[in-house]
Amino acid sequence: MPLSDSGSALFAGSADEFVRMAPESSLTTFVTAHYTRLYSRPAESQVRAWRNSLTALARVVQRADLDRSGVGVELRLPSNNRRIDASFVARDDSRHPHVVLVELKQWDSAAPSSCPDNVLVGGQEKLHPSAQVAAYADYLRASHSAFTEEHFKLSACSYLHNMTNADSLAIRGHEYRGIMHEAPKFMADDAELLVDYLLERLAGGGGMELLPSVVKFRHSPSKKLIDGVARSLNGDPAWTMIDEQRLAYNLVKGHVAQAVATGEKAAIVVVGGPGTGKSVIAVHLLVDLGRRYTIAHTTASKAFTTNLRAIGGRASVSLFCWNKDFAHRVTPENSLDVLIIDEAHRVRLTSNMRWTKGEARSTIPQANELIRASRVSVLLLDEQQNVRPDEIGSVSAIELAAQEEGVPLIRVELDAQFRCNGCEEYIQWVNALFSASAVPASGWLTEGEYDLRVMDSPEAIEKALLAEVKRGHTGRLVAGYCWP
Repeated sequence: MPLSDSGSALFAGSADEFVRMAPESSLTTFVTAHYTRLYSRPAESQVRAWRNSLTALARVVQRADLDRSGVGVELRLPSNNRRIDASFVARDDSRHPHVVLVELKQWDSAAPSSCPDNVLVGGQEKLHPSAQVAAYADYLRASHSAFTEEHFKLSACSYLHNMTNADSLAIRGHEYRGIMHEAPKFMADDAELLVDYLLERLAGGGGMELLPSVVKFRHSPSKKLIDGVARSLNGDPAWTMIDEQRLAYNLVKGHVAQAVATGEKAAIVVVGGPGTGKSVIAVHLLVDLGRRYTIAHTTASKAFTTNLRAIGGRASVSLFCWNKDFAHRVTPENSLDVLIIDEAHRVRLTSNMRWTKGEARSTIPQANELIRASRVSVLLLDEQQNVRPDEIGSVSAIELAAQEEGVPLIRVELDAQFRCNGCEEYIQWVNALFSASAVPASGWLTEGEYDLRVMDSPEAIEKALLAEVKRGHTGRLVAGYCWP
């Protein structure tokens, strides 16, 4: 019988069960029923894809005689709604636990794309299967406890069971060789090669003993990834904490240690205006706490998250996340020790978007979801920096969510200014300027440290800014959202 608790997979059982159940469609029935219980009835096209692809893969597994392996079907990635078609686990010839991911495609033809790592299927841009499954492998290596804590080995491949080698020539060119070396692609004619690939990694058996570690994991970002982020930040003055920043950092760090030690949940809200160092504190907490606890950093800001991922490299997508990644139907409660919610003023009313799939659609507020996702939530916010109308992040909204979840809330204030030459009077003047109560410039302007000009057009602003940058200054052109 399959495992009674399949964890984050829709099916978890032996390869022998997989081979027996797939051709008779009882596996598809099982997977469909589990999916329906968790989410809603899947589309008929999805059910048909499961039936066809799992049956094709079962024929290969039967030829490989992998009956001592464990299998997870539709395994969900940590804190993500993406799923891996099939995951096999057993010991290899050296007796080391090894997992093989298999991405299944029903395509019968594809053409090369002018975009890197993409192919064209029916005229539409699709990710090359090798690139897709290699990214899944990177994500797991950086975030899944079987790989970050138990040190399982991991391999990945794709199986295009309806496409012949002749039809696949266009997507096997030189431009794809790197990614196919990382994650080989097998076609309908390559069944024996896929058999050899699986046997080389799974011949040692013991898969059912190892399977729970694969399907019932913890979101556990790798310490190697944390260390890489730390090295990138080391010595950069923009990420150095002083005075009040370090005080707030120490307060948060102490509360986190206490909450984790006692097993009690806690929410810590850090409040400060622009330039008070909230994000600096957030990243330092991530690096320091990440060496001892399971942790992730999340925002709703595409630009900020993209920049942080650039610091951490390709695998850091599991460390630097989006708020919507922690929707309660995607992330189990307390799946992390610590979740750092930077720019928490951008927390939205709901994690649902117009393209959110039915399986991931939320039924509770996003603030509640973020507090539920970890044992300790650290929310850094400025109540005056909401960007879109549905962004409701405020101290009162966080307080309400914490109260509803039965979680004590601790508040930390930041006041020291680390931008704009550290002049508090200038900051106050700018805040007043963009309000209904503008005031004249005061002594900060006559001191000569600021150059304030009013210009007639955006083009003139850009020209003046670029001239200053050319002289060696740093510069930025910003445009705010227009609010009533």
